[in-house]
Order: sequence, then C-alpha cells, then structure tokens
Amino acid sequence: MREDLLRRLHREIEAKHCENILHMLTSLHPADIAELMEHLDTHERRFLLSIMDTDLIADVLPHLSDDILVDILHYLDIERLSEVVPKMEADQVADLLQELPKVDRSTLLSHLPLDSIREIESLSQYPEHSAGGIMTTEYIALPYWMKIDEAIQTLRQKASKLRDVGYIYVVDDTNRLRGVLPLKRLILGESNKTLGELMDTEILAVDPLEDQEAVAKLMQKYDLLAIPVVNKDGKLLGIVTADKAMEVLEQETEEDLFHLTGLEKEESVFTPTLSAVRNRLPWILFSLLTTLLSSNIVRIFRHTLEKAIALTMFMPIVAAIGGNVGMQTLTVVVRSLSLGEITAVDILAIFWRQFVIAGLLGALVGIAGFIEAIIIFQVGVNVATVVGLALWANIIGASIFGLFVPLLFKKLGIDPALAASPFILILIDCVGYTTLLGLGTLMLIK
Repeated sequence: MREDLLRRLHREIEAKHCENILHMLTSLHPADIAELMEHLDTHERRFLLSIMDTDLIADVLPHLSDDILVDILHYLDIERLSEVVPKMEADQVADLLQELPKVDRSTLLSHLPLDSIREIESLSQYPEHSAGGIMTTEYIALPYWMKIDEAIQTLRQKASKLRDVGYIYVVDDTNRLRGVLPLKRLILGESNKTLGELMDTEILAVDPLEDQEAVAKLMQKYDLLAIPVVNKDGKLLGIVTADKAMEVLEQETEEDLFHLTGLEKEESVFTPTLSAVRNRLPWILFSLLTTLLSSNIVRIFRHTLEKAIALTMFMPIVAAIGGNVGMQTLTVVVRSLSLGEITAVDILAIFWRQFVIAGLLGALVGIAGFIEAIIIFQVGVNVATVVGLALWANIIGASIFGLFVPLLFKKLGIDPALAASPFILILIDCVGYTTLLGLGTLMLIK
C-alpha cells in the first residue's frame, strides 16, 4: 500500500473534503480501499462509510478482516446495511450474517427477495469452515442433452452475471452432476454435439461437510479453477472457487502462525484494543498457571541447588536448547501432517529417524556444552559432565515431545498446530530442569 495515499486520505478526512475523498476512492480497487480502511481509526472509518454509496460499501465489505468488519457492523445502522446487503453476492451475505445478532439478521433478510433468502439460508446451514460454508451458488449448470451451439448462447446470457466461468457443470433433469466441461473445450467443440459427448465423466467433487483446508489442498494438488460440491445423492449444491481456496490456505497458514504464540484467532496491529486483550489474555493466564510446574520442579530439587549452586547457571541453557529442538521437530511434523505426508505405517520409521537425529544432535551439543562449562564457566569436570549429559538427554526428550504431541492432537481431532502453543515449551522446560537437576542429584550429591 502506498503510504502517500494513506497520508493524503488522513488529511482529506480531517478536512472533510468529501468530493476529493470520493474521487480518490473511485480510482481504487475495493480490496485497496479495504486495506486503507484497516489503517484508519474508528472515527475515520465511520466518516468514510457515511459518504460512500451503498454499491461501493457492498464491494468493500467482503475484503475487510473479521475484526474490522465486526467493528464496522457495530456502528453501521441497520437501515443503511439493509440497502447494502441486496447488492452483495449470496455467499458474501451468508458470511456477513454470521457476524450479526439474530435480531439484525432477521431485519436484513426481510429486505431481500425470497429467492435470495432461500439461497442464503441454504449456504448458512453448513459449518463455517466446511466446503458448504465457503462454496458459492454462482455457477453455470446445463443439461447433458443440450447442443454445443445452444449452450454457448445460454452461456452468453448468464456469464455477465457471474464473477468467473471456468467450467460448465453438466447435470441431468434432477440436478445430479453428470460431468464437467472446461470452457475451452465448449468453445472449440462441434456445434452438433451435446455436452454429454464432450464432458469429463471422471468427476472430482467434495461433500458439503468436507473441511475447507482439505478442499483447498485438493484443488491445489490438481490445479483446479473450481471444484463442485455435491450431496450424498450426487446433486450439485455449489462450487468452491480457486480464489476462495487460496484465501482458505492463507487463513490456515496465519492460524498456524498465531497458534505458535498461543493466539486463538487472527490479530493485526490495527485490531481494536479490547479484542486484542481478549485474544491474548487466556493463553497468558494459562501460561502463568503452567509455569508453576517448572517452578515446582526447582522447589523439589532445592537441596541439590543449595549444594551445587553452579547448576543454576546452566538451567536456562538446557531449557532453551530443548525448546529450540522441540520446536524444530514439531514444526517439521506439523508441516508433514498438513501436507498429508504421514500415515500410520510411517510412524515407527519416523520415530526411529527422529531418535537418531536427536541422538546425534544431543551428542554434538552435549560435547560442546561440556567444553563450554569448563572453559567459559570454569566449573569442575563433574559439573560439566552433568551439563553435557543433561543437554544430550533433553534434546532426545524434546524431539520425542515434538514428534508425538502433534500426532496425539491429530488422533484426538485437534488441530496439530495447537501443539506449538506455549504449553509444550513449558513441558520441555520441565523435562530439561528435571534432567539437569536429577543428574546433578545422582552424580554430585553424596
């Protein structure tokens, strides 16, 4: 985004130069306007919406982040919103309604035609993160017996109302999906042939309850512009488009990134203050409670620390190395799980491979730690040996945690990326402290 454009918009809003602002906005894509609005404060966004026409608002709303959209819906009065919604596409309205209270949903729906209400209710019945939740009903479906020249005429009439047309979906008289016909093949086909003669009968379709990430990865794997969504009877319900799949993959990547730091949902530097606090506080409080585990381990070994005070210098080193190794292993495993690279038959081989890798890393780091303890910290050979062995054992333990925790989460139906939360780092710290102080007790305390 151009910073000079944002600075200019700030100045124009402050001066309330409505004509200049509208002239600026009309030259921008709705996605660019949404990006500008993300950088405005609440009062500036409210002023901007007050001078924008309903067509422009309808184009911009789908491009806003959830937090900003919710913020806008709090102060965009229901009458104005009722003028905006009829100009949006059905799948966009279905997403918008999920952010509104039930009373406002009913009010908005009352301003829509009956056909649109049925379409929106059909889309809203599916879980938000399912194929049905992200599909659109804007597609072209034609009967298998239709001739090519007639199909092209029909396409000319309908295509102007759609965002993209990559495939023609060929159905029977009961709307069961019979095949898929790429647009290029339709255009090049002989006019006297039927759609049924040219269509692909090997159909790749998904169930409406299929997870959105699985759908997006399927489309990515087979390089599809869209994928049909069908019910158990094979009837065509809608399609998931490539741009929606790309959006899903981006969201899932961001979600995994936020899980690394214990954030429950998407957040940006422009997220409203209270929303950011609500998002961050639960994991911080949970971390505060779980750190009692590591503190309690130190308390248990307090007599060891009193007699071998030198070990306290190495506690953060052992814990930090274990945390790094655990996160490295966990990241590799979570990525492999997300790509579908790990199956049940692979687990034993993967475990042995990771064990060998951790053993070699542990030996190398343990030797380095032994030398560092003697040369830099100038401790005795016995203490240095404890440090070296603790590093070796902790690296192996952290790798095992990094491997099996995401696998366990996957087995329990929990997002494996949640395994990368601060909780696992605290567990690895506990293993590190126990290893170091336990070995210290055995080898140094008489």
